[in-house]
Amino acid sequence: MNVEEIDIMANTRIYDLEDRLIKFAVEIIEISRKLPRTRDGIYFSGQIIRSGSSGALNYGEAQGAESRKDFIHKSKIILEELRETQVSLKIIEKATLYTDYSVLKRAMKENIAENEVHLCARRNTVFHLLCQTLG
Repeated sequence: MNVEEIDIMANTRIYDLEDRLIKFAVEIIEISRKLPRTRDGIYFSGQIIRSGSSGALNYGEAQGAESRKDFIHKSKIILEELRETQVSLKIIEKATLYTDYSVLKRAMKENIAENEVHLCARRNTVFHLLCQTLG
């Protein structure tokens, strides 16, 4: 595999992550719409929308980072928001605010996969990470 092929694959992977973050945000919105309109349901509905969509929104910010250090900082914010969403989804599940557990589990599984990508991004340059992931 030559350098051009790796570059093309790396760029594809970048957009794949963006698409996954957007898909995750849409899943969170769908879960939020189905939460009960009780005090706790409304609270967690707002909470997961804020934290669950933040990853996709902040990813654009990270793409425009001015330096590696800036990228790492912005990626940490994304990671924090995804972790917060994960905890909120667990609370929603334990409090039985949402009864379609397969949807919750799928959202949690996708969130964990995104967390792993961002954890790796904190330790490596973006290009190196993408090459490793695709490698």
